[in-house]
Amino acid sequence: MATGAGGCIGSPPEVLGRVIALKRLNGERIAVNPELVERAEEKPETVITLTNGARYVVAESLDEVMEKVRHYRSSVLADARAPAPLGLIRAGRN
Repeated sequence: MATGAGGCIGSPPEVLGRVIALKRLNGERIAVNPELVERAEEKPETVITLTNGARYVVAESLDEVMEKVRHYRSSVLADARAPAPLGLIRAGRN
């Protein structure tokens, strides 16, 4: 099972707004827009390829990257399904 930002098994992966946090092999943290991920491969390092052709070699396993992208996408869907705040609904009626 993947570990989250706090390192606890089962905790949600680190998602920072509209990006996911990953680490390069040298330990440098990078933020990647998961909407732009075209593919991720393990060969044996994990290589992330974006739709613009940019490639990043990261320390996370393929499973960890997939979990972060999955968590990001599920949070987007959850936000879309959440009811609008009452103030916004009232403002639209006036």
